[in-house]
Amino acid sequence: MKRLFMALALVLLGAGCANFPPAIPLAGEFNLHPLFGDNMVLQRDFPTPVWGTATPSSRLEITIGRQRCEAVADSDGRWRINLQPMPAGGPHTMSVRGRNRIVTCRNILFGDVWLCSGQSNMQWSVRESGNPRAEIAAADYPRLRLFQVAHKVSDKPLTTVAGHWRVCSPQTVANFSAAAYYFGRDLSRRTGVPVGLIQSTWGGTPAEAWLDRAALASDPLLQPIMTRHERLMRSYRENEAAYQLSKDIQKKIRIEDMMYYNDPGVKADIGWESPQCRDEQWRTMSQPGAWEQQGLNVDGIVWFRRWVKIPAAWAGQPLELSLGAIDDFDRTYFNGVKVGGIGTENRNAWRTP
Repeated sequence: MKRLFMALALVLLGAGCANFPPAIPLAGEFNLHPLFGDNMVLQRDFPTPVWGTATPSSRLEITIGRQRCEAVADSDGRWRINLQPMPAGGPHTMSVRGRNRIVTCRNILFGDVWLCSGQSNMQWSVRESGNPRAEIAAADYPRLRLFQVAHKVSDKPLTTVAGHWRVCSPQTVANFSAAAYYFGRDLSRRTGVPVGLIQSTWGGTPAEAWLDRAALASDPLLQPIMTRHERLMRSYRENEAAYQLSKDIQKKIRIEDMMYYNDPGVKADIGWESPQCRDEQWRTMSQPGAWEQQGLNVDGIVWFRRWVKIPAAWAGQPLELSLGAIDDFDRTYFNGVKVGGIGTENRNAWRTP
């Protein structure tokens, strides 16, 4: 497990709990970083940083338990304080006060905070894992808290993230990382200490996507990576802009057809979705399963056909066809009639049943 997780002690330099001259005005505008909010877990037994933004050179008052801290925003509007070490436990309430408003974070626990990062194996959700219905139904662990970092493409390091803390429950665990959840659940069971899990994962991302841009650019051996990245980003921005700007539904459909569905199966004299299509020469494959494990190493569109027998007693009854999650998109036909599919309108299509 140590190879999968990196502990965050959350120890940063910053101002501690101290009093500042009252002459410094309270902040008229301020924000907490999204990592700080209701249901969060803060690292126990260490000075714990809390940070955010505010009106430059203004003052904030932070209280939690018996601690009262004050922070002053720098000229760029950034502020940070260190809470004094707190033992495991809770719940606590933290208030941050400016001139015009108070932000209150409730149901806070002190415990162990873990950053869970990686590619698709770490992103793989509880819902996609073994025995999901029973596991999700049993996931009632109020001392286990979950934070999912939303995906965002950026050429530059970002100072904030989108996401919020949730108490682990059958309603919140289904789409969370399975590896992270089972690790945090078992750790909390063994130690009795609250656990906070921060999931920052992105399936299929290469190592260089997580490295410092300047470091990559400074090494001649790695410069081709940057050249390829800039070309891909340029293409991504052009395609994304074209897609987002096409407000006309029919134009969106034409773009999708051109990008994803322009394959010979729908252009044949007898479409491959038709029961009359001759498929004696088609190869066979066991499904569900990864194509690569069965000798089909291709990125593209593959057609599958299967004959099924329906009992006569089912006549006139509604039927449900469940294919699970398909990586990446699908269009499904029954007796030549399209009955469903998931396409580019769903950015998480590859993991959506």
